[in-house]
Amino acid sequence: MNDENTNYLKQHIDILSFRDLAPGTITTYSSYMTQFIEWTESLLSSKPLSDISWEELRSYIRFLKEVRELNPRTVNVHIAQLRDFYQYILHRDWDRYQILMQATRYTAYAMDSDFICMKQALTS
Repeated sequence: MNDENTNYLKQHIDILSFRDLAPGTITTYSSYMTQFIEWTESLLSSKPLSDISWEELRSYIRFLKEVRELNPRTVNVHIAQLRDFYQYILHRDWDRYQILMQATRYTAYAMDSDFICMKQALTS
């Protein structure tokens, strides 16, 4: 990891330490950012993190889902860490319409149960 990105990661860990998180959570969240930084350094030719486009960020999310086969809840934690990193470390606005949170089975369950309730109401 290059020096600039190492410094960014240290800043991110420092901010995490102020959130009253368990040490294991901080370790997990910082490992997610380490994975992202290593992905950018290997696939984007060490492009500065502040210059990474929304399309490139979406490519990373696709990588997590399709190559690493992470479940949607884990992908959402990665997205949340990216959002915090971009806002608090890079001081870059985060557009939630560019990087959408992933639907989880709980979301799907809620939609299914709503459908069942509507169907029951219509047939009663």
